[in-house]
Amino acid sequence: MIISGTALISLWAWFLVSPKTYSGTETITLSGVAYNPQTRWGNLRPDNFKGSDVDHDLRNIAKLTDTIRTYSSGKFFDQLPTLAQQNKLDIIAAAWVGVNPAHDNAELSSLLSLSRKHSNIKALIIGNEVLLRKDITLAHLQRYLAEAN
Repeated sequence: MIISGTALISLWAWFLVSPKTYSGTETITLSGVAYNPQTRWGNLRPDNFKGSDVDHDLRNIAKLTDTIRTYSSGKFFDQLPTLAQQNKLDIIAAAWVGVNPAHDNAELSSLLSLSRKHSNIKALIIGNEVLLRKDITLAHLQRYLAEAN
């Protein structure tokens, strides 16, 4: 009898403190998602992607979160802040550096210019993982960061 009483008390306590199981009725909100316009099979869209495709993507993303994170300020990025703003999305924008000086300067220039024009760009990331991959030196990255500051 003592064992079954202890078992009942333990079971009752477990139900009080155990995590709830997912029932499918909960609302899930993400703090943000990474975004890069891609085709269905994961290939980057060609340089002449349609803004309507990105807008469609962003409308769907806006159902889940209010923030997107990019990894580049390259070819599509000049239209992205406006499309994101129309869908009430903020952006954590990045510049992909470490390719070559011309590419890096174009990325930084685009990122900084657009961040000054669009209030929905809330933060900048420069050189994500660039030191890990050893694409450039710490001193080189510090110069890029100083330029952005």
